[in-house]
Amino acid sequence: MPEKIGFVGVGRMGSNMARRLKESGYEIAAVYDVNTAGAQALAQELGCVAAEQLKEVTKLSDVIITVVTDDKAMKKIFTGGLLSRSRGNARHFAQTVLHSARHSTPLNRGWRLAAKALTPSR
Repeated sequence: MPEKIGFVGVGRMGSNMARRLKESGYEIAAVYDVNTAGAQALAQELGCVAAEQLKEVTKLSDVIITVVTDDKAMKKIFTGGLLSRSRGNARHFAQTVLHSARHSTPLNRGWRLAAKALTPSR
């Protein structure tokens, strides 16, 4: 069974990543953004759920990709319950999009792992 992917942060970068994965045959299960109108529009385009709460993304997804502005936003996501309803096998990959040189090494390492995990084998 293919893995279901959830996105948290679907601004310009996150939405285009979600679209590309969808075009490549991956199932996008849920999207979440503080801009609810943007998340709803993307969800309609991709045929997935526009989650109203972070825990909905976790409930519906095997892989969660976050695309947010900085470590402060990432902390807010985790304290907001992103992994609170994990099915036990959910994997999280983080990407921050601004000031990447100042972000913690684990965040950047997580993004490299996400790219590797989501690259189809040939």
